[in-house]
Amino acid sequence: SITALADLRGISWSPDGLTAYLSGNSPEGVSRLVIASWPTLEIKGLVDLPGTSRANRSIVSQDGRVIYVMAEGLIYKLDNSGKTVVATFSPTGSLKSDYAAGTLSADGRYLFATGKAAGEDSTLYIIDLTNESLVKTVKHISDTATGIQRVE
Repeated sequence: SITALADLRGISWSPDGLTAYLSGNSPEGVSRLVIASWPTLEIKGLVDLPGTSRANRSIVSQDGRVIYVMAEGLIYKLDNSGKTVVATFSPTGSLKSDYAAGTLSADGRYLFATGKAAGEDSTLYIIDLTNESLVKTVKHISDTATGIQRVE
């Protein structure tokens, strides 16, 4: 069993289906991404996510080289080969925003993230991943949007 997480908030898989990426918080309250073999769940790596009190859902790029973790205040970009955080960004610019879920465009260029700033309804943020810039904001999509999925 995965004892590295007490609060599992998200799971995603590598393109070949052999690796699971589990995001959430440790028993000590540390936000982290657990990298585990699938289906045995043998832990292959732990990546702590500093600067947030809650990690939410994770997303894997189509080529499996990049993992994004939605979190409270930040979106984390991790390089799968190095298992390290390579960038963080916050579309609202506020560490009080909570990014719950996300999905990637078919070509992998855009990240569609749902988030909620303090005192506001949930918003959809469209982010250009070539430079992590905010392209568009769609406000008030719901009181609390905790999921999003691309359909082809």
